[in-house]
Amino acid sequence: MHYSTDEEDIKSAIEHHGHIVIKVYIIKQQRTNIPLSLFFVDLKPNENNKDIYQTETLNYTKMRFEPPRPKRNIPQCGKCQRYGHTQAYCFHSPRCVKCAGNHSTKHCPRKEISEHVKCVLCNGNHPANYKGCTVYKEIQKGTFPPLRNKLEGKPLAAQPQSYIRPGTSYSTALSSQQQQYQTATASIQQIPTHQ
Repeated sequence: MHYSTDEEDIKSAIEHHGHIVIKVYIIKQQRTNIPLSLFFVDLKPNENNKDIYQTETLNYTKMRFEPPRPKRNIPQCGKCQRYGHTQAYCFHSPRCVKCAGNHSTKHCPRKEISEHVKCVLCNGNHPANYKGCTVYKEIQKGTFPPLRNKLEGKPLAAQPQSYIRPGTSYSTALSSQQQQYQTATASIQQIPTHQ
């Protein structure tokens, strides 16, 4: 729906479909704070909540509801620079994100941008909040394992394909596959069934 749509209009239209809405708010682009044509709808827990995904129109506008997508980032403490918690729940001593000193970042003597930075976590030449840090990558890989195995960087056409033989025509390859299929189905039909 367009971002200029009133949130109260959306709320009343959803309630007309039999759902109890707690809150509706517009989603904004994270860096620029520009409103997007997306809305987050918070429903009160009920048995019919999954029925909202079958709704295709709302206020004479074609749209669709989707479940929220979980964030895949790991919280980092702004006080000690470690991952897994925030500074509101931190009981460690402060560490600087820039120089790895035993002081908070706002009290760091380095006020200007410098190439001489040090990571508290891996002692690398980058700030502690750098997402390319080896410690961050290991935690990210352990917390969110990949859903599927990626190919070794080769495009699909470059992968070795055992079923293609050089010098074999398409019709010859197809006829041999048909023979294998017929042999397999014939052997399946010969298996006795026990009742």
